[in-house]
Amino acid sequence: DRPGLGYSSTLKNQSIEGQADFLHQCLPELSGQKPILVCHSRGALVGLCLALKYPDAVAGVVTLGGVSFNTEAREPTWQYRLLQTPLLGPFVAHTFYVPFSKPFVKMGLQTAFSPDRPTPPPV
Repeated sequence: DRPGLGYSSTLKNQSIEGQADFLHQCLPELSGQKPILVCHSRGALVGLCLALKYPDAVAGVVTLGGVSFNTEAREPTWQYRLLQTPLLGPFVAHTFYVPFSKPFVKMGLQTAFSPDRPTPPPV
């Protein structure tokens, strides 16, 4: 769960680098050993940024379905803007977003983990 999404609170610096800095500050609290970060989706950007900025802090980075280029220059989607809105964002995340997104997550997982399915035709 990245800061500002799901059930976590936002950071003052919500950028990828800000999130990497925050994670770096948390690492000593975990075990005292260099962790291997396992990062998924956009979290891969955070893990890669942390490893590049603080190479001695981690033993490695594993990305799963990771985004490896920064898309912050693009306009965020309306869903992200809504979830990051003070008061309204946490309300939507806790009451609507998680419960109503379950069917879509299931469909996405079935699609992502069904490699035997034929490739859909181009749009």
